[in-house]
Amino acid sequence: MTLSVTSGSLTINTPSAMDFGTAIGAMTVTAEMGIVTVTDTRGAGNGWTASVISTALTPATGPTIAASLIGYKAGSIVHTNISSSVAHDQTNLEGVVDVVTAIASSWPNTATWTPSISISVPVGLASGTYVGTITHSVA
Repeated sequence: MTLSVTSGSLTINTPSAMDFGTAIGAMTVTAEMGIVTVTDTRGAGNGWTASVISTALTPATGPTIAASLIGYKAGSIVHTNISSSVAHDQTNLEGVVDVVTAIASSWPNTATWTPSISISVPVGLASGTYVGTITHSVA
């Protein structure tokens, strides 16, 4: 007799890129990131928490836009086999912060959301393209 057992997995899938367009002077720019999906096939019915952290936005030369000026709002969460989920709006992505918590009632379970990302552009920045990375994780 043979039995194969797998432990399942907890994964998060995110969009690969996003573009905020152009900011003219000091202002707040906001854009939707695209769909984020968490899939939990671990089999235990446990909950999970999705977190994010951002780098500063850096230009070719000159001062950066600090990650503390970047915000994250998960918006509506669509889920299956989850008894409840909570979005944690964040206004500072300088350190790891929780953005969605799910309490799973059964498995497998999934959740999707389309976060809105805001950047508060400070006064006095040089013209140019600023590049940064938001990293998602789930545990």
